[in-house]
Amino acid sequence: MFHRVNRSWRSPSLGAVALLLGGMGLLAGCDGLAATQASEIPKGFRGEWNLHFEDCGSGRNDTRLRVDAEKIQFYESTAYVQAVERISPQEIRVDLRFSGEGDFWSRTYHYRLSNNRQALIDLSGESELRRYRCAQAG
Repeated sequence: MFHRVNRSWRSPSLGAVALLLGGMGLLAGCDGLAATQASEIPKGFRGEWNLHFEDCGSGRNDTRLRVDAEKIQFYESTAYVQAVERISPQEIRVDLRFSGEGDFWSRTYHYRLSNNRQALIDLSGESELRRYRCAQAG
């Protein structure tokens, strides 16, 4: 006894295609998360960061960073966010456009938050630079 098989093909629904492609995107990331692009620095990375707690709020130390949604203030320059790649909830790569001392330039920085989110680790150079979260003023 033979069963009749319906061999007519229908094109897959748009939802099915999106689900398949989304699943493939998840497989591409080594941690199961695909990197995402944004135009603002995520809230957890914002605030004042310094190498030494005693220098918080003073501007005495050239390692101080003031991170806002759309800019980062370094010791002698200000950088405006061009793009943010969210690698993971605790790690970002930021394309910045700088202005300072009458000059303009671009640079990409790579930052990771510590597990307790109280240290900002700069992974951009040859060695890591760890800055600590300053308490909110006022």
